[in-house]
Amino acid sequence: MYHWASVTAGPRYGRVVGWYAGFLNLCGWLLSAASISSTLGTELVALYQLSHPEVEWKSWQVFIAYQMVNWICCCIVIFANRHLPLINKIAFYLSMGGLFVTILVLAIMSRGRHASDTFVWKEYTDGSGWNNDGLCFILGLINAAFAVGTPDCQSHVAEEIPEPEKNVPKGIMIQIGTSFITAFAYLVALFYSINDITLVLDAQSQFPTSEIYRQATGSTSGALGLTAVLFLATFPTLIGTLITGGRTFWTLSRDNAAPFGSFFTKISPTFGSPLRATVAVSVVTTCLGAIQVGSTTAFSALIGSYIVLSTLSYAGAILPHVLTGRKTIVPGPFHLGKAGFAINIISLLYIAVTVVFFCFPFVMPVEAGNMNYTSVIVSGFVVLITIWWFVHGTGNYEGPKYYKEAAKQFADSGSADLSELE
Repeated sequence: MYHWASVTAGPRYGRVVGWYAGFLNLCGWLLSAASISSTLGTELVALYQLSHPEVEWKSWQVFIAYQMVNWICCCIVIFANRHLPLINKIAFYLSMGGLFVTILVLAIMSRGRHASDTFVWKEYTDGSGWNNDGLCFILGLINAAFAVGTPDCQSHVAEEIPEPEKNVPKGIMIQIGTSFITAFAYLVALFYSINDITLVLDAQSQFPTSEIYRQATGSTSGALGLTAVLFLATFPTLIGTLITGGRTFWTLSRDNAAPFGSFFTKISPTFGSPLRATVAVSVVTTCLGAIQVGSTTAFSALIGSYIVLSTLSYAGAILPHVLTGRKTIVPGPFHLGKAGFAINIISLLYIAVTVVFFCFPFVMPVEAGNMNYTSVIVSGFVVLITIWWFVHGTGNYEGPKYYKEAAKQFADSGSADLSELE
């Protein structure tokens, strides 16, 4: 988003637009790392609590598990950099295999006690207190919006992928297509497995999915096994998030935008990766995790802020693209013409609506304990980014360079060697 915003805004405004898009995106990925670490930590505690039901749920338990998975994944990203393609393949097979097994178990073992068709397809349960199904639906989109970061990860490693102008779009579209099919099948199986929605919403473990698994299998052992499968499928997402966050921070450091950029821009000659930038992301993730111990409400707002910050960075790339008539860049192999312009407009409308509604309180009536502080957090980040712009950016930051004529020659020639254009 940082590079695209710098380019689509043109040479006059690209520097400042790219600055905001880059830092908003980086802040989003930091909060994403925190949220996924929290999810994995919660799954680990849920696994322990399923086998030890007498243990009371405590926030510090999740915090310890949170830190464990954060630093384990950080070490994988640093020390196994050359093996990341293999790790991704293993993660793919684990995810697809786990999904297939889970759907089969949910479909077969919940026979005779599964939910009705009316419950799954027609009934609408609004526990928010808004008493407005439409508003509740829009607020619920935050779950789907959270998944946008998964295909976006691929765009952040474009410099490490052969023929990125072809392979990155292919990878994103393949992932979106397969994710839609697999997630839809999983959710249908999950919803049919619910036979007591009250227990799910009031689950003592604070991890409702494990309660659904318990209801589907009729046993704690079954829930334990399926939750373990879910953990194995979720674990690689934190690896991808730390890769993305580290690369994003390294890119901003390389372009003299980030604080102490000359230090964090160094590539480790031993591991062939931006070691310092990756460690910095994990350190910040560690600090964010401490907030959860003091206030789960504040931490939930940090997670929601990831989505708003990320989508605002997307707008930073798309809005200038529309305002300039999509003329500042050379079309790539997947150029959609007029259809692309319409898609850009729809995307901006979606972002405008969801950014506003994702700042709404998720529960009514509103109290200090359940208030949604996303708007405050996002505004705070914007203020800090603005201050850093005047302190450092105006005099030291130049931003990515895009030479349209060279890009046009490259596209026309179809050459894979940029040196031929020098």
